Amino acid sequence: GAYDKAVKLPLWLAELIGFFVQRFGPRGLEYGRFSIDSHFTRNALWLQRHHPELVERHIPAFARRIVERYRLPEVTGKPGPSTGIRSETSRPRSDHDEDVETLRFQARSSVERIQK
Repeated sequence: GAYDKAVKLPLWLAELIGFFVQRFGPRGLEYGRFSIDSHFTRNALWLQRHHPELVERHIPAFARRIVERYRLPEVTGKPGPSTGIRSETSRPRSDHDEDVETLRFQARSSVERIQK
């Protein structure tokens, strides 16, 4: 599966990141919102990359409204309807590159929401 191909962190780095997330990351209700937002966003981007023809049918309106609040990276392929995901005409990138960008955008958007 996809997780078999994923880049794995060394244990010491994973523990260090875990420390910072626990110490400085979102908590309580804000953590719940972040978790829901990040899962909906991840799933919408995956669907857009791999099955753009199914986006309209498989992303419910409530999830689409959540995903549209974020500035997402552009993905290769035709844009999905009403998802806020744009198409890209530059060189193709790997899924890993796009996943890293997605996480960066989610982190920035979460920080912006917390600061408001």
